[in-house]
Amino acid sequence: MRRGFASVGEQIAKQSTNAFTIVENLIRDYDAQHPKDLWLNVLSDKDLKKLARERTNDLAPRLLLLMQDLQNDHDCEEWFVTLKESLALCTNEAHRVACLSMAFFGSCKISPEKFGKPTLRKMETWLDEISVKDKNPFFAERVRYLRLNTALGLGEDSNVSLYIKDTPVRFLEVLYLMTKAKWETALAKAQELKAQPHLESDEKAIVDELDLILASVVSDTKKKAAK
Repeated sequence: MRRGFASVGEQIAKQSTNAFTIVENLIRDYDAQHPKDLWLNVLSDKDLKKLARERTNDLAPRLLLLMQDLQNDHDCEEWFVTLKESLALCTNEAHRVACLSMAFFGSCKISPEKFGKPTLRKMETWLDEISVKDKNPFFAERVRYLRLNTALGLGEDSNVSLYIKDTPVRFLEVLYLMTKAKWETALAKAQELKAQPHLESDEKAIVDELDLILASVVSDTKKKAAK
């Protein structure tokens, strides 16, 4: 189970390597241009927020804030405002893709929590608005991952299935169903994934593990129900 959750981040990180390189370069350039803000990437969230307020046209500190800790609805609302400001400040397609990649990791902190639901609903509407205006396939892929996180957070089963299809993290749907105690549905989904012909070795290992766990849980549940 733990391995499955940890692998989600690993798989997405593989997809976002270029985005992290872009953000790293932006930070390095920013530090060079603003010596008194040297080592931007080690500032606290509080310092980054102060810097963003003072420098309304600076993208770099806002990108880092997209990965800040989120503790409540207010934090989520602030985070969503930062996301929209960041995207508006991007000057090229590479920066726009990097922006949404950073936002994905921030949204991962919202989707499993009880708080943040109002922000996720606003983000759903916003994602609809920005996706129809952009034909860049890399940008569209990042929008899709953000849509997936909103669906996970809002408990929208059909949208989870829709947005996770043909991604490197298809097993996440099985984990999602397990968190809702939908054991038989999760087992069926795991077995469906096992039957796919082109699973990567990491994904296959995770799916095999989940299949074993779920088969045992479903068997035990049926035995208890029969008593």
